[in-house]
Amino acid sequence: MKSMLFITSCLTILLLLVAADPILAQQDVAVAWEFNSPANAEGWKPLHSMSSFTVSNGTLKATITGSDPYMAGPGNLAIDASRYGFIIIRMRNTHDKNAEFFWTTTGQPDFVGGVEYGFTLIPDNEFHEYRIPIGTSSKWQGTITRLRLDPGEGSAQAVEEHAAIEIDYIRVVHLGPKLEFSSFALDREVMTVGDTANLVLVVKNSGDEAAVGAGAALELAAGLELVNESTRIELPDVAPNASASAAWQITAADTGAFNAAVSVDFSGKELFRRETVVHVILPLPIFPPDIPARAQAWSPFDEHWLLENSHIRLAFIRGEQGYGPIVIYDALDGEWRQTGLIQPPGSLAFNTFAGEVVEEDIAPQIAAASTSGDSARIALAQVYTDVDGVSWQMQYSFALGDAPEVDICYRLQTTGVRKLLHFAGPIVRAGEGAFAEQKQEALFPGLEWLIDDEMSSSDLDVHPPQNERYLPHPYKVTIPLMSVSSGDRVVGLEWDPSQRWYRNYEAPSPLFASPNSWDGQNNHLMGLVAPSVPRWREENEPLAFTPLALHPGSPLQLRARLFIRENDGQLAGMKHWIEKHDFPPLPDKPRSYTDDIILNNESFMDVLWDDAKKGWHLALPDPWGPQSPHDIAARVWLGAQFADDATAAHWRNKMKELGRKIVDIDRNPGALGWDFGMRYGEMDQAWGAIKQWAQRLANNQNDDGGWLYSGDPALQNKGDTSLGTAARKTWLLLQCARISGDAYSLNHGLAGLEFMKQFRVPRGAQTWEVPLHAPDILAAAHAVLAYTEGYKLTGEQQYLDEAVRWAYAGLPFVYLWSAADRPIMVYGSIPVFGATWYTGAWFGKLVQWNGLDYAYALLKL
Repeated sequence: MKSMLFITSCLTILLLLVAADPILAQQDVAVAWEFNSPANAEGWKPLHSMSSFTVSNGTLKATITGSDPYMAGPGNLAIDASRYGFIIIRMRNTHDKNAEFFWTTTGQPDFVGGVEYGFTLIPDNEFHEYRIPIGTSSKWQGTITRLRLDPGEGSAQAVEEHAAIEIDYIRVVHLGPKLEFSSFALDREVMTVGDTANLVLVVKNSGDEAAVGAGAALELAAGLELVNESTRIELPDVAPNASASAAWQITAADTGAFNAAVSVDFSGKELFRRETVVHVILPLPIFPPDIPARAQAWSPFDEHWLLENSHIRLAFIRGEQGYGPIVIYDALDGEWRQTGLIQPPGSLAFNTFAGEVVEEDIAPQIAAASTSGDSARIALAQVYTDVDGVSWQMQYSFALGDAPEVDICYRLQTTGVRKLLHFAGPIVRAGEGAFAEQKQEALFPGLEWLIDDEMSSSDLDVHPPQNERYLPHPYKVTIPLMSVSSGDRVVGLEWDPSQRWYRNYEAPSPLFASPNSWDGQNNHLMGLVAPSVPRWREENEPLAFTPLALHPGSPLQLRARLFIRENDGQLAGMKHWIEKHDFPPLPDKPRSYTDDIILNNESFMDVLWDDAKKGWHLALPDPWGPQSPHDIAARVWLGAQFADDATAAHWRNKMKELGRKIVDIDRNPGALGWDFGMRYGEMDQAWGAIKQWAQRLANNQNDDGGWLYSGDPALQNKGDTSLGTAARKTWLLLQCARISGDAYSLNHGLAGLEFMKQFRVPRGAQTWEVPLHAPDILAAAHAVLAYTEGYKLTGEQQYLDEAVRWAYAGLPFVYLWSAADRPIMVYGSIPVFGATWYTGAWFGKLVQWNGLDYAYALLKL
């Protein structure tokens, strides 16, 4: 039976299909390929870097033979993209994690970059079903006529080992509304007796049709009370790929840990029920208001302890179960203010001998304090005996000197072998009891740069699931710190990413959410956890998939530093880190600068130069054909002076041939640019063309001095703007003005500089493929160049200050550390905190030409 079936096909075929697969009986299927007929690939063909297909036992099989493998299906589809929003594929593979679907439409008959949707594979050679929400792409529109599958990158290892793929089925379906649980939690970590707080439910519609008429009902254990509200709430309509929330205000008359539950129903059926625990404590004690001149550890009462200096205070609150929470205060404005919490003081999870998972929050019972000279320390300790009789000995140490920072060490060891799934410490909840979820800026270098009400792990710059950056691979962090600024203060956590946390294992995993959507709370989460990604734990997973074997006598240890400082503007947390650590030493140069220049010229002229077409291939292989950028021509001309006479003459003769082609054959002297035109000797013609080009730039400039985004609406709405839409144009106008003295270019360039002052995050310089919103090192580089030109022209200090501001803004994209097994990391640069066409994420991936453009801008500054 031919398995490519449309819903409109005959009833007999549809009944056979439904009877064969109960999953399909619940789905509205546009088209499906089941590969149930031997030797019948059902119209699918290997197009690139894949072996011929074999079809047997209900699956299609192939191997990867080269880079960028892809296969395409038949071209006679007629899928209504407005209705069918999911592709479901069940497959297994042995290599590579990143796969993509491309498609064509009646209006776009070719497969092209940008019309694709990426998804993540599990390369464990086991079958997995992947549900791809293809309808969330703005390009999934009209009538879909053909699909293409790229089942991996075709990595060198995959090719060498003849990586296999096997596909059970591919289906394009309409799933309808599909409400899923996102979170149900108190909006803070703890609440106090007599106070009110909100229990918040968040649901997400992962289907392709709006969910209308869902409801949620709350259940409270004795001890919790609802404040003037109904236990049942009707949820608002939830659009596809959107979320909705419901909140109940509660209060408590006594301390304790109380259960709360919520059930969600839709279309007369209960979808799910979830529980949470609400922790209620007594109101915080009123501690002495005095600010000490130096560090001290002391107890103003019999049960609570204070660790403090003239900047920062930690209050260790003794409750019924032990110490916790640990309340963070600062004295930056001359009096103590709450800044956040460390709560719970510690937590762990492990497998019992019977294989059960046990998760525990640890409230230490013992506190010991000491003060010596200008330093003070408090250590909390607890011995926990588990169900198997194994003792866990935990110590949490907090040390303070005269700076506004606390050194924290969490230490754990056991009396028997244990399978550890999770150990956390410390977990800082900045803003709890203070500024809550409010912020001016949050920074997680290499992954997140957020301002105002922007959310961690949002899909503004990268599609799910790659948008989740809560608990990433440690090597994706470019500078080992996390910080949040609100009002006049910055709260941050820093750590040594190379610390050995257990035996010889390095690089604990950072945990970050601003605001804290990880726990569904109105604070900001910063912490370290072990075992780490990727050896034991998948990214963004609360527990390890492979337990760490803890052995007696081998302690596990996590170290971090909490700091609070005045918020003196953009990137204050990162500047604090640089002040403490400075920059790492530069790696040794593999060759001299002269040899570098000669090597570059040899690459351009011996490898990339196409003599017949008088141009360079800008990539190998090259789908665009040779081009003739004037800046490369100028570099080759200048670099020739370092070569021997014969080679120099050869290179310059080739550049003269290129110049004659541009002027005499192409009749386009403007393409010489001022840099190559000055060397070639056609400065008048080149300069006239460049001034016309500057005129065109200025003509497209708005009255406010900026330029609007005019690229692909899939990457941003037309009419929006960013630093990147203006910085390069402004730089070129000012460069034109400085070299020529052209007043028109100067005035428009200075207007661009004024326009650029409004931006706080560098974004939008690579919108040929990256969303306009994505933080972008190239935008910072162009801004440095533009403001440096402004300073050269005017001598005004304000422009030099702005150049320095944007110089700092490039640093979160640059690695200021390296792992022992990755020496290339240090000073490597990632391009953006986002993805190409929302699917090809750049986290942890070096793109050094971006960093070199940034370095060039710093050199000019």
